[in-house]
Amino acid sequence: MPEVLAEGVKVVNEAANKYGFKLNYIKYDFGAERYLRTGEALPDSAIEEFKKSDVMYLGAIGHPDVKPGILELGILLKIRFKLDQYINLRPVKLFPNVETPLKDKKPEDIDFVVIRENSGGIYTGIGGATMVGTQNEIASQVMVYSRPIVDRCMKYAYEYTRKRNSKKKALIKEGKLEEALQMQENVSGNVHAVIGLALHMYISELHDFEEAVLTINKVSRVYSPWSSKIYGLRQTPERR
Repeated sequence: MPEVLAEGVKVVNEAANKYGFKLNYIKYDFGAERYLRTGEALPDSAIEEFKKSDVMYLGAIGHPDVKPGILELGILLKIRFKLDQYINLRPVKLFPNVETPLKDKKPEDIDFVVIRENSGGIYTGIGGATMVGTQNEIASQVMVYSRPIVDRCMKYAYEYTRKRNSKKKALIKEGKLEEALQMQENVSGNVHAVIGLALHMYISELHDFEEAVLTINKVSRVYSPWSSKIYGLRQTPERR
């Protein structure tokens, strides 16, 4: 959505003026309108151009006339895997004079990050559908994690929270995801929280999380939207 990005660029430019750094923009039109016009989502040549930049500012790319999955696979996931963007970092900070739906919470109570693994799990694209259109239709989506995927995510979380002088880390856990989560526990050795009541704790007892919430991407699809309700900011994923 160009109109949304335009407003965001205004904010970034104000930050550049305030803190004394310079930005050079290269604009691209990749998204739904280009796809509808050309039938092309994202050429490989664009990935090579992206690699020359320090930062990408990506807006919403969807459109009601484009079938779900085409742009997600052709643009979002292609960028993610080609550039190895393996961390989705979502700071959650309440600023002074900004209202929050949480009762009696002040800026000092809400200042943490959601660290979301961004390349494994359901994003590996393993799955499919069979007997489509029949009463026996079957759809599957396989969640896959390798030790290296978990390892680097855990390392990032610890290093990030150490920079924030954190004394606590939190691993968000969902009961049926035992194998992948057990691997995270094996790597971490320091699991703070959470099974079914975690969302309630997340909302009502934010002080328990204090600094960071580390989560697989499937589970964070629940926690991240709640963060934005609290009043969150969203950063570009970490890349290698």
